[in-house]
Amino acid sequence: MQLVNENYVDEKASAYDQLAKTALHGMVESLDPHSEFLEAKDNEEFEEDLVGEFGGIGIQVETRQGKAVVHHAARGHAGERPASNAVM
Repeated sequence: MQLVNENYVDEKASAYDQLAKTALHGMVESLDPHSEFLEAKDNEEFEEDLVGEFGGIGIQVETRQGKAVVHHAARGHAGERPASNAVM
């Protein structure tokens, strides 16, 4: 990187911090189709998305003979109450 930084014709394009970020992106993203290097701002946003509550109706569903069947309803959740129009 130092060689490119010192000798490339466009000094802005070959700034050391830019070369390092681009190299990190390339290295991590070449590992597999699921890996991605996140910049600090993107990582903060990603972490914010992971924090918080995930809602649902409070049921566990399993498949029996090719049909979805409610296996368990958690107390105090909507899934515990009888449904008037249950469709599976």
